[in-house]
Amino acid sequence: MKVDIIKAGGSELCGESLPTLAKYLHQTSTRKDTKTLFVFGGGPQIDVHWRMKHLEPRPKRDGVGITSEEVLRDAVVPAYAAIRAALQELLPLLKILEPQDLLCERNTGLGFVGNVKEVKNIQSHKIIGIGFVGSDGTTELNVNADSIVSTLAHIYSSSIGEVMLLTESGGVLDRFNQRIPQLSRTEIDRILKDENPDISATGGMRKKLEEIRLMLEHVPSVLMLKTHELLQKEAMKAGTLCMRNPCL
Repeated sequence: MKVDIIKAGGSELCGESLPTLAKYLHQTSTRKDTKTLFVFGGGPQIDVHWRMKHLEPRPKRDGVGITSEEVLRDAVVPAYAAIRAALQELLPLLKILEPQDLLCERNTGLGFVGNVKEVKNIQSHKIIGIGFVGSDGTTELNVNADSIVSTLAHIYSSSIGEVMLLTESGGVLDRFNQRIPQLSRTEIDRILKDENPDISATGGMRKKLEEIRLMLEHVPSVLMLKTHELLQKEAMKAGTLCMRNPCL
C-alpha cells in the first residue's frame, strides 16, 4: 500500500482552509491503495492561547518558540486539544494518535520540546492524524510538526507516494515575494548556508527547509503548497517542489 504524508501548519487549520482540507482527506479515504498520514501543527493557535493568559509575547529564539513549562501548560496543550476536537468533529473517520504514541527524547535546550524517536499504533487506521504534542514517557512535550514528517518519511521511505506540506505562503519565496517553483537538495543547501542572495530563510522557514533536507534523504520529492491548491487538478504544479535531484 502506498503511503501519502500531508502536513498542515496551524495557519492552514483556520477559516476556509479547514473544510477544504477535510474534503481532500475524505477523498483520500476512498482510495483503496493509499494510506494517509495527516500531521498537524499549531503555531498561531499556541500564540493565541498564550496571549489569553499573558501580556508579554511568547518567548522565542531566532524566530522559533521556546516551550517553558508555562508555555506548555497555558498554550501548547490547550491549542492541541482545541485543534484535535475541531478535526474530529469535521472528520470523524480521522484516527488521531495520542501524545504517548509519539515517543520523543526531550530537547532541554528548547525547554519542553521533543525530538521524535518512534511513532506507535500507526497501522491501526487508513487515515491517521498525528499532532504536535508527544511524550518522553512521563511528560508531554511540544514537537515540531515538520520533524514528525521527517521521521515518517524515514519509516515509510520504501512506500511513499506523496509528501505535501501545506503552508500559508504555499512555498519558498524569493526577495520579490514570488514563489520558487522548484528547488533541488543542492539549492536548499545553498539557501541554508546563506549563499543564495535571492532567497533568505529565517525563523520557521529555515527550520522547515532543514527538515525538508532530511526528508529528501528518504523520499525523492516534497511539495509545499497552499491548502486550496490541494483540490486543483494540477496541484503538483503549484507551490514549491523540492527534489532530491535536479530536473535534467
